[in-house]
Amino acid sequence: MSTREVNLEGSPPWGFRMNGGADSGHPLRISRVNPSSKAESKGVREGDLITSINGQSTKCLTNSESHALLRTVKENLRLGLNEDKNSSPRRRSKEIKSTSSTSADKEQSEQVNQQTNSKGVWSPAQTPETERKNTILLAKTKKRPP
Repeated sequence: MSTREVNLEGSPPWGFRMNGGADSGHPLRISRVNPSSKAESKGVREGDLITSINGQSTKCLTNSESHALLRTVKENLRLGLNEDKNSSPRRRSKEIKSTSSTSADKEQSEQVNQQTNSKGVWSPAQTPETERKNTILLAKTKKRPP
């Protein structure tokens, strides 16, 4: 487990959300980091455990007490953070996700191809509204167990 201290300079908003606390039975943890925020620019990541807020230990603080403590900070927030690589959720990747096609994409392509006449020109077999309803119905029927 690596421990570090992060200083977020300036005033709120800091650009992160947290959950957990002594009342929930889970450690206080960063649950979301907003893109281009002060928190992101200082390396705060989702899943980081918050061990202190401006020098005060969070071990015995409830979720609401932790949020109240954050609200009292007017300038320069200091967070003690632990990165637990074994138990932290996967970090969100900044890389663009690959655009590999899924079976749903392939099925939708096949449906469009069936609506194309022999000259390669699309001919509307149904209105956009009925097509939307059919897509929803198809998705619901796939979710049902056999």
